[in-house]
Amino acid sequence: ALNVCLQVNVSGEASKSGLLPVEVPAVAKAVTALPRDKVVLRGLMAQVEPKLQDLNAALIEAKPQLLDLLAKIDDLRNYHAPEILENGDILIRRKTPAELMLEKLQGPETDL
Repeated sequence: ALNVCLQVNVSGEASKSGLLPVEVPAVAKAVTALPRDKVVLRGLMAQVEPKLQDLNAALIEAKPQLLDLLAKIDDLRNYHAPEILENGDILIRRKTPAELMLEKLQGPETDL
């Protein structure tokens, strides 16, 4: 059997080789139409799997910090929508007890 690997240029940079992402379905379909005992389409997972393993390892490593952050956040309704400052910082302010009480008295918002 012939092993076929498709190289995909996901960045779209002219200096990179490979198929454009929009071209992959047609090429993969053409390859899979060949006799199965002659061609094996593989290789994409060989390139993606190491990155997925890296991501999994990073999430496992970050799990204690993520759980700590989650415990501090509580209910997202207790916060204002994020604001992006001029310097690019993102500010997320917690609502004051008075703001929370006012929301409770006003009831849920209704879209008209």
